[in-house]
Amino acid sequence: MKRKRAIILLICACIACIFAGTLTACGGEDSFEGVKVVFELEGGRYKNSTRAPTYYYDLAPGASCKIVSPDNYGSDSVTYSGYRIDSWCRTKTVNEATGEVSYSDPWDFDRDTIDSETESLTLYAVWKESYVCTYELCYWDENGEVQSITTYQVAEGSKFSAFNINSADRDASSVASTLGCTLKKELVDGKSSPVFYSESKEPWDPDFVHPGEDEETTHVIVNEDGSKAYAVRIFVEFVEGRFTYVSTSSELNSAIARSENIVLMCDIDFGGNTFSGFADGETRKYGGKKDIDGSPLQLYIDGKGFSIKNFKLGYSAANANLVSDETFSNSLIISLFGILDNVKVSDISFENVTIDLSADNSRIGSIYVAPLAVMATNSVFENVTFNGTYSCTRLPRGFSESNLYVEREEVIHLGVGTTNTVSASTVTLTDSVTE
Repeated sequence: MKRKRAIILLICACIACIFAGTLTACGGEDSFEGVKVVFELEGGRYKNSTRAPTYYYDLAPGASCKIVSPDNYGSDSVTYSGYRIDSWCRTKTVNEATGEVSYSDPWDFDRDTIDSETESLTLYAVWKESYVCTYELCYWDENGEVQSITTYQVAEGSKFSAFNINSADRDASSVASTLGCTLKKELVDGKSSPVFYSESKEPWDPDFVHPGEDEETTHVIVNEDGSKAYAVRIFVEFVEGRFTYVSTSSELNSAIARSENIVLMCDIDFGGNTFSGFADGETRKYGGKKDIDGSPLQLYIDGKGFSIKNFKLGYSAANANLVSDETFSNSLIISLFGILDNVKVSDISFENVTIDLSADNSRIGSIYVAPLAVMATNSVFENVTFNGTYSCTRLPRGFSESNLYVEREEVIHLGVGTTNTVSASTVTLTDSVTE
């Protein structure tokens, strides 16, 4: 009975030693019985020591068990700077002529076992250069030289994922902003996404997977600790100028609020909802941007041939949009662009627009309904069309209809003027038909 108890206690002690990650036997080696298992580190370190971890497995007669590798106790348990554990082998061979060391007969910790008849087992650490896999985000500068933006660590065999794409969008956009450019994008599944290229300047293959340790298809980076990174380069392209790609009504409204240059990526359909246009809600002005030195900056909207359609043109009759400009003193302005200052609008159509005049603010002296612009300075309309309907459901009490100005054909209501250019642009505003 005492012998059984001693054996049980010894087994428990050995298990405790194993799972505590003890370097050697718990106490003097001679005091332990059972199968001795030694892990030769072959230049590595175990818990900051070069001493080989040694464990004892006290097995009942005829019993067998698997053993536990010391490198399973944590990423820093068995280390060798610049290397990682590849395997543990039973046989170590040294070539006497060359001194070259080779290892064979790897131990399979999931299948191989020791038994009560095993006298001892020595396993040798087989090290392999450590490496990580990365995608390196780059761009070509104006001289055609490769410039690195950042890297994203991935698992071998991984694609450049949606997570990487979102990160690349942010990182590349930040660099583009610094350079005074814009990250080139395209519409993918209804959302704007960066356009990626391979190093050979071909469109990026979304099914490409990282090849891992492959020096022929990757760029090898050797770190200070000797470890390697195998980087696959993926490129973005920058477009001259600062602007915002827009593909939804919310993106459009956000870009307008921030006074950004706008490039449409697709048709934007408001589905009958209200769109308040581009002019500021209070001043009814659009543009007038200044550079840091005070010089004028042209604001532009490039429709790329797309349309903004099916919307009610919004305005605020409550505050009457009473602009400070003397020409429009005490005036209500209902217009997409209102009063333009140094703006270019090109290659865009506004379709199925509904304008309903309903106002009862007694302060309103005049009302201007100008589908595109009521007045402009240093501005351009190029290949712009407007098609909509007009109705008047309410006017302020005592309002004189002689002060109601409805523009049905002209792009700029109060004349083009010498500072503006209008080409291949039309306005068609008809009365709505009520049944």
